[in-house]
Amino acid sequence: MKRVILPALCLWAVLGIFSKHGAAQEPDTPAPGTSQRRAVLDAVREALKAFPQRHNPGFQYLREDVRVLSDKPIRFFVDWMKIKGSWAWVEVHGENYRLRLCGLLQKDKGAWQVAALVRPDAVVCAEGPELCLDLRHWLHVAMQRTFPQAPFNIFPQDDSECRAVLRAFAFNQKGPDFSFIFLVTYFRTGNNWAWIETEPRSTDGLGVSEPVDALLEKVQGKWVVREFRPCCGDCADNPDCADDTRYYQMLKQKYPLAPANIFTKRASH
Repeated sequence: MKRVILPALCLWAVLGIFSKHGAAQEPDTPAPGTSQRRAVLDAVREALKAFPQRHNPGFQYLREDVRVLSDKPIRFFVDWMKIKGSWAWVEVHGENYRLRLCGLLQKDKGAWQVAALVRPDAVVCAEGPELCLDLRHWLHVAMQRTFPQAPFNIFPQDDSECRAVLRAFAFNQKGPDFSFIFLVTYFRTGNNWAWIETEPRSTDGLGVSEPVDALLEKVQGKWVVREFRPCCGDCADNPDCADDTRYYQMLKQKYPLAPANIFTKRASH
């Protein structure tokens, strides 16, 4: 067998092609203010006008207030946006309208079109507590099952630790309680500590509970709740609770081993 020796220049060219090709395969998050980002959000706003009658592939809703009626354009905070090729996945919540939305979009003839919209705060999840406990994870799996052609890495990565934390919520001294599933809005871990913020709701979307925010520590491989943050009026009437910075400082003083960066908020635009 003859050995083929590529000239150095040719070899570097080949490597460069593969390198560029690999880089191009990574999902991209358009920066705030860019035309790409605005085009995706505008497509979601437009599709929302016909939701849930359209752009709703097989998801069920029992609540009567799922349709969004607003006489003003809805401003979105972006919690997640990834684009790869002609596909995009976006998770947003309203700034001037109380709702959360997840959307899968596809670019057709240079324009973004919504393939699917979901309201995670209201959608029915009837696939059992293990799959539904972490509602966002279930939604990502369901969407990839419905649209297998969409790139898997535009969706957030699976986080088994997050589900382990939610199981700590579901299991108590009396045994498992799966009356509620959880829409996780923030989760971060570090040095066997975790801070999580959730919006509990029933599997049918009809029952909604007060937000549950908690600090947990991993002890002998299991997550243990160390502190629940007071909610609603109990927190609003207490300046040390209502102000995030002051509340996190209190937690750091009480639990000095908990790393400060698990409390850092994600940037939303």
